[in-house]
Amino acid sequence: MKILYTLLIVFVSLSVNGQESYTIAGTVLDDEHVTLSFGEVLLREAADSTVVTFGSIEAGNFQLSSVAKGVYLVEVRALGFEIYRRAIDLEENRQLEIQLQRNIALLEGVTVKGKRNTVVNKNGNLKFTIDHSSFVNPGSTMDVLALLPGVQLSNDRQSISIIGKGDPLIYLENQRIYMEDLNALPIESIKSIEIINNPSARYESNGRVVVLVTRRLNFSDGIRLDISEVIALRRRFNSYATINAALKKKKWEWKANFSYNHIGIWENVNNQLNVPDLPAALDQSSVSTGPRPQFIIGGGFYYQIGKGEYLSANTNLRTHTTEAPINTQSTLLQGMQLDEITSFVDGFENRSFFSSNLNYNKQLPDGKGNLFLGLQYSSYLRDLSNQIFNNYNAQGSVFAQERYQKYTIDVFAARLDFERKLAQDHRWEAGLSYYHATADAFLDFDFLGAAPTLLSNYDYEERTYATYTQFTGQGHKWDYALGLRSETTTVEGGFREETELLVDRDQTLLFPKATLNWQLDTFQTLSFNYAKTVLRPDYLNASSISTFVHPFLEYTRNANLQATINEEFSLNYQYKTHSISVSYFNRQLPVYVTVEYDEGQDRLVQSPENLERENGFDIRLTSPFTYKFWSMTNFLMFTQVKVKDSRAQLGNSSPYLYYYSNHQFRLPKKWTAGLYAWGLSRQFQGIFERDPYWVLGGSLNKQFLKGLQVGIYFDDLFRAMKLREGYRINQIDARTLYLLDRRTFGLSLRYAFGRISDSGYQNRDVDEYLNRMK
Repeated sequence: MKILYTLLIVFVSLSVNGQESYTIAGTVLDDEHVTLSFGEVLLREAADSTVVTFGSIEAGNFQLSSVAKGVYLVEVRALGFEIYRRAIDLEENRQLEIQLQRNIALLEGVTVKGKRNTVVNKNGNLKFTIDHSSFVNPGSTMDVLALLPGVQLSNDRQSISIIGKGDPLIYLENQRIYMEDLNALPIESIKSIEIINNPSARYESNGRVVVLVTRRLNFSDGIRLDISEVIALRRRFNSYATINAALKKKKWEWKANFSYNHIGIWENVNNQLNVPDLPAALDQSSVSTGPRPQFIIGGGFYYQIGKGEYLSANTNLRTHTTEAPINTQSTLLQGMQLDEITSFVDGFENRSFFSSNLNYNKQLPDGKGNLFLGLQYSSYLRDLSNQIFNNYNAQGSVFAQERYQKYTIDVFAARLDFERKLAQDHRWEAGLSYYHATADAFLDFDFLGAAPTLLSNYDYEERTYATYTQFTGQGHKWDYALGLRSETTTVEGGFREETELLVDRDQTLLFPKATLNWQLDTFQTLSFNYAKTVLRPDYLNASSISTFVHPFLEYTRNANLQATINEEFSLNYQYKTHSISVSYFNRQLPVYVTVEYDEGQDRLVQSPENLERENGFDIRLTSPFTYKFWSMTNFLMFTQVKVKDSRAQLGNSSPYLYYYSNHQFRLPKKWTAGLYAWGLSRQFQGIFERDPYWVLGGSLNKQFLKGLQVGIYFDDLFRAMKLREGYRINQIDARTLYLLDRRTFGLSLRYAFGRISDSGYQNRDVDEYLNRMK
């Protein structure tokens, strides 16, 4: 057949010799918007279906060159998909985006074996295939994210950040979700996770980076039940038990989830603080350990009203209690007085988070537009009581303080989104959103006669009005996205005992974004990105909540925190699957935890503070590689950051290295294995200096029966997560060491009953700043 095609191509080429010719290029996606790595594209004469030329799909792209002006039929064929045909009138170079639909009848009862890329790198964005890989081994979806390049998991395992980017936005397909939603998602249901380093204006203004999760889809009504149990041995015993259920019947789909996590807390922090002007010096080590039983409950429904029209709702509840006393050993030198102090903080904490939303989506009758309306209510409660004991110079423990703190926040959000297709390859999007947050922080500190009782109520209210517009489109060998977002925010905060507000701000900001991708040829692409974004402080940080560390050291929140404004330019060059990118960023008012001496309280106070500015650049090298059963991803980032503030001593700023290497092996008899390593070199960032460290981990997974998966894994094998940093600010020398409880030896068991297919379930969080509720 290929010989016949070749003869036809030669004949047609001779007949059009000397005529003006054009190029037809494009991208081929499956029905889940994932690029295909196989298949062929035929170009036929529209009149009699004669084949003019043909080409193969490579890494989702194809290109047909030297095609004469005329009317043609583009035909795309790929195993397991319906044949795609499209008529075009070729009068100029054309760039197409083609989406194929799966052929269920063809695939039924057929097993297709072949290799696929575990990692896809495109225009600086990385997409990881999760299903049937060793990524499915860890205890939670959060732990899966921690295995990806640049992703950093917080010590309490409740949030993530991206090196050089900060906190990401998280999306499930086209819907914004929160960490609770992500952890409620069964790992088995995840098809891929993509890290989008240059998100467009359709994403929120606080989105410097987006984590996009895509689910596996099947094709019939039914019931599915997923049960999993993961045991993780760290310094304390941890277990994660989860049940996820789904029912699909015609136009209705229901989902429910329940998790019980027995989390063993172990946290350790060491501070060496020197205040030459007093003089005073503190050498302190604190350890907190204890159980944290956690419950996560969620559920929702989706109803397909008609084509492109649906109604959905989703509710999530997470609650946990913590009984983890804090033991602190310290040496305090004040003038000529040297004291050895042991402090014990016995406490009980309860946290609960609730969120519920309602979505309505309507596709316009002509099929060229879409309307979305969403409402959401969320609440957060943190209730904390402590009894504090101090022992000076082994003279006996003395009950020194009793504290009660309560923090609540309620947020209502609404949004309206509209999109319209303007031309064949151009689209316009616009939207409105409104957010209203109210919070209250109550403190009751009893110093048992040593000082007057401290009572306070801090009220906080924030309103945000936002609008955005965006144009996207593509032409011959290029595509673009241009967007602008406007946000007006009013903030009021103050103590009820005071007559004047502590915080009173009214601010309007504009956030432009621009992306241009230029395809040099089939294998080479050049991309330019510009974005202005904002990072607003967590609601809890913008409060008066505080934590006792030591008689001479207190950790407090900062009600005066302001938003960080970031501007970033980046240029990315890609050759096949390999890419190199260069970016420059400038941040105003970045937030860092610093320390200062409070003369009124005669103690040191650690708190998050806005520093003056931060700028730098990074160079990123990404190189995925696949050979037979072996998939490898290498990622290198050279970064130079300089943090500046007039209150701090400015040191050297020099480039440092972040490196990541992940290897996946698909072995016979449904075995998969993985090995990874990542780390950071020593960092000099102007004010801050941080020590190097590196982490090694791996996994082994086996599917024994249909629906049963067993895996073992380890992380941070050599217990290398020791985060040391030093700085000098407010005339204080600070050296801090955080020991993270990351080393893990784990066992995972997962079993799935039944099957649900063609899951159309769609639901999106309306509140774009839900991640500020921590």
